[in-house]
Amino acid sequence: ETTPIVAELLTGGGPVDRYGQAVLIRLPEHPDPAHLAGAVQALLDRHDALRMRLTASRTLEVLPAGAVAAEAVLHRTPVDEPRGAAEAALEAAADRLDPAAGIVAQFAWLASPGGRDDLLVAVVHHLAVDAVSWRILLPDLAAAYTHGGAASALAPVGTSLRRWAHGLTETDRSDELPLWERILATPDPALGERPFDPARDTAATSAQLRVRVPAEVTDAVLTAVPQRFHCGPVEALLAALGLAAERWRRNRGRPAPATLVGVEGHGREEAAVPGADLSRTVGWFTTVHPLDVDLTGIDVDDAFGGGAAAGAAIRSVKERLVAVPDHRSEEHTSELQS
Repeated sequence: ETTPIVAELLTGGGPVDRYGQAVLIRLPEHPDPAHLAGAVQALLDRHDALRMRLTASRTLEVLPAGAVAAEAVLHRTPVDEPRGAAEAALEAAADRLDPAAGIVAQFAWLASPGGRDDLLVAVVHHLAVDAVSWRILLPDLAAAYTHGGAASALAPVGTSLRRWAHGLTETDRSDELPLWERILATPDPALGERPFDPARDTAATSAQLRVRVPAEVTDAVLTAVPQRFHCGPVEALLAALGLAAERWRRNRGRPAPATLVGVEGHGREEAAVPGADLSRTVGWFTTVHPLDVDLTGIDVDDAFGGGAAAGAAIRSVKERLVAVPDHRSEEHTSELQS
């Protein structure tokens, strides 16, 4: 079975074999090959997502424990300078990913002269891992290695990824349909001069803009605003985005008080499947849902001037987020899609 966010990826078109996440791990001095191989095997056997296979019908099948051998996914390469070789090792590991063949994890061991600066590049396909999953995998890898590669060092998994996927599909959420239809009906004029064109607007034509935010601003967003308005940082970020979008449109003669955005969260809202325990479940649980940031009646100029309208904008966003089923402010990230 597949979770909703995974289904969206698989139906989006285009190649997905190299779509993964990676971490760089510093190994102990003089790593023990048997302990490291055993630790990798312990991860593969304990966490179902690392043994998944993408079937021809575009569903995910979990292979039995032992079906993926550490020797097949752990590659040791002697190098003079591990850090200098890390990027090339990452690219090579990503090239080896093949979800259709059940290869969703790769570990590149960069062995330094003398064994004092060895690194491990871990690359896992995004179908099998998310940001929260690394908080499970990395401590497990360390624990298994410390115990000689023994899988017994790893705690059991509460709710399997398969059980979670089935639980989501078995839950009747049809009563939510009017809410999502209302949100998606929000008038949301394009911010640019033309609509999005997937043929032209690709990674090759993208650009980056980096802004360094002063510490006092980040402190306000992360601590002061949440404390005052009893919310999370995402409410402040969404309010700021809505205000900026409205001023942008107004300055170009296309005023619209509402902005439709996609709000991304880590997706581990256990209440969605009664009795679920995802504290040790590895997989891709990310959720994305639409939200109408509607600031009708709010004085944008006053908000940008630090007036009371800024607080009104945050409260408006907070009310809309509270209406989202299974919403918990602290479980959402600041990754917003417009």
